[in-house]
This record gives sequence, structure tokens and C-alpha cells, in this order.
Amino acid sequence: MPASLSIETIEFIRNSFKSVWALELLLLMRRDSSREWSVNDLIQELRANDSIVSAILPEFVKKGLIAESPEKMFRYRPERGVLEQLVDRVAEAYAENRVRVTEEILNAPSEDIQIFADAFKIKKD
Repeated sequence: MPASLSIETIEFIRNSFKSVWALELLLLMRRDSSREWSVNDLIQELRANDSIVSAILPEFVKKGLIAESPEKMFRYRPERGVLEQLVDRVAEAYAENRVRVTEEILNAPSEDIQIFADAFKIKKD
């Protein structure tokens, strides 16, 4: 029976992965953390398109999950130990129960939906 996900792990999943593609990309890089990846390497390995991979990488750099070299190569390198531990927990949970982790990604609140909903709020003066 798969282990339950902690609140911290669920929040990390929802805040870090906008898609299953993003999770798969990070886990791929994590599996070979000593390797530097080009965008083309990642596209070929994931069988993804350029726009998907190119959108995910800057987000992961900004979040401190991967590092980018001046030559536009990318490597799995969490800035803080706590990030690495969270990624480890997500990787374990995904290996045990892909459906549960996928549901957490898909059920994450979307910024676009929230902006749309906020447009209909009645403001009190």
C-alpha cells in the first residue's frame, strides 16, 4: 500500500509542477544528476516538443530546482537540501502511485482560473 503524502509534499507538488510533463522532466534530470542537458537532449529523451521543455526549464531555474550554465545547459541541482528531500519524496510517491501524484498536479489551483474568478468578486467600499 502506498505511503500517504504529507501536506508539505502535496503543496510542493501543486506549487512546483504545472503539468505531468514538468514532473517527468525533473525526474529524468534527477536520475542522471551529474549530466548536463541541452534543450534538445531533453526534447529527444522525453519525446516532447520544444515549447513544452522551453517553458518548464526557466521555471525550474527560478524555483532553484535546476541550474543553468552560461552555455544554456541544464543540470538537476536543488539549491537547498529541503528541496532535494521534497523531490525525493515526490519521486518515491510517483513510483508507488502515479495516479495520486498526477491528481495532485491536475487538481492544483490555476492562477488563470483564480484571476478569472476574482474578476467577478463584488468589491465592498
